[in-house]
Amino acid sequence: MNPTFSMVATPDSVRINIPAKINLNLRVEGLRADGYHEVTTLMTPVDLYDTLEIRRRPGPLEISLDCPHPGVPAGEENLACLAARVFCEETGWSAGLSIQIEKRVPAGAGLGGGSSNAAAVLLGLNRLSGQRLHAHHLEAMAARLGSDVPWFIRAETALCKGRGEILEAAPRLPSWPLLLVKPPFGIPTPWAYRAWDNMGGPHQPSRNIEGIPVFNDLEPPVMEKYVFLSALKNWLESRPGVRLAAMSGSGSTLFAILEESANTGALIRDARAFAGSTLWTHPGRLL
Repeated sequence: MNPTFSMVATPDSVRINIPAKINLNLRVEGLRADGYHEVTTLMTPVDLYDTLEIRRRPGPLEISLDCPHPGVPAGEENLACLAARVFCEETGWSAGLSIQIEKRVPAGAGLGGGSSNAAAVLLGLNRLSGQRLHAHHLEAMAARLGSDVPWFIRAETALCKGRGEILEAAPRLPSWPLLLVKPPFGIPTPWAYRAWDNMGGPHQPSRNIEGIPVFNDLEPPVMEKYVFLSALKNWLESRPGVRLAAMSGSGSTLFAILEESANTGALIRDARAFAGSTLWTHPGRLL
């Protein structure tokens, strides 16, 4: 098991903590024939976790989901339920299942919350069923569910290509301190990519932090519409102790890489004074 995860299993249940991700860089190469966009992105885990508990239930295959969190779809619309269906189809699992999700990763944030939950279901059912399928097999299942889901099977720093499902190992990054901030709205990922197309496919210049390029091609179209994000990013980069700030994925979360000496508490207080008390924040580190 990857050290970024924790999993506790009994014969009839499994409980797994799975991390969120940030995109340190994201290059959009263009629209593919299948309707997805070709991307190259460096993704890395951060110490913010959702917790899933999956239980075997008596009776025929029926999947129930409990996730009382605003903005998260219920039932079969949830990627976690779809992941359970895919696993059952692939392996012949036929018992009933209940899935309970404790959300800490906000929805519509560019942090991979839904994708991580789907991957956690595949990982958890692999343990619960005794299948012990190889990670490559689970990644193939995950690719049927969404572009980011395969990455979460291992949740290690990796360069992701294609539509995000082709993974290349990358060196583990330093455990930089960071601050995640998200205003009280999300950004629909399909809209962000369409806006990139409509803007003519801009490519962002990169900035470097200890040799790692940081950029996000989706920032120009997203921040043209959501000008508050642009103002918040500029404000973050003006603060003492902030090395740089950027948007993760299609937003709306911004991450700020911090100096070790940064006063994170004061930064959070000042960010809420600048952006409003509804600003969600998470002080943490890269894993």
